[in-house]
Parts: sequence; structure tokens; C-alpha cells
Amino acid sequence: MKREEILEKSRKENAGQDLYEKEIVREGGEVGIYVVLIMALVLFLIEMYVNDRARYELWAMFYSLMAAGYTVRLKASRKKRWQEILPAAAGWGAVLLEAAMYFRNLLGAAAML
Repeated sequence: MKREEILEKSRKENAGQDLYEKEIVREGGEVGIYVVLIMALVLFLIEMYVNDRARYELWAMFYSLMAAGYTVRLKASRKKRWQEILPAAAGWGAVLLEAAMYFRNLLGAAAML
């Protein structure tokens, strides 16, 4: 392909999109993930201090958010490298683990009633 053809194709793909705005939205999403992480950690520690037990639903939600983001990145990438596959797989594994811990606590509490 010639340079002009590549530029024309790029213009068609990015028609109506502001690259600066796309970058700002991407950065906002990354900051949002960190804010969710901090809030989940704070609420988890408060729950541990006040009720002396661990709750896992916040972590399941946080890992769901993180895993979904990595999965979207993996889907969008042209080359599927282990650096992109591993975080997505680890995120979904963490979701399953935290959900299992949540249901274990839930069933344990129901059995005590």
C-alpha cells in the first residue's frame, strides 16, 4: 500500500472521532478503575474491623470491571500476545474465586439461621 492509501484508510476509520477526546475517555476509565479499587479496599477494611468478617462481593465487582476492560483490549488487539491474554484470564479467574467465596459466606450465613 502506498502512503496516500494508508492515510485515506485511516481518515475513513477515524471519521467523526476526535483522537484527543478518545484519549481522555480512555484515561478517565483507567482512573475510574483505581478509584473503584481504593473504595473496595476501604469498604473491605471497614467491614473487617466493624463486623470481624470478610465480604467478597465488592472484590467480585472490582475484578469484573477489570477483567471486562482487559477482555475488550484483548478483543481489539490484532496480535494476541500472552501479555494481553494473561491479565484477562487472571481477571476472570479472580471473579470466579471471589464469587465462590461470596456464595460460600452467603450459604454459611443462611445455614446459621
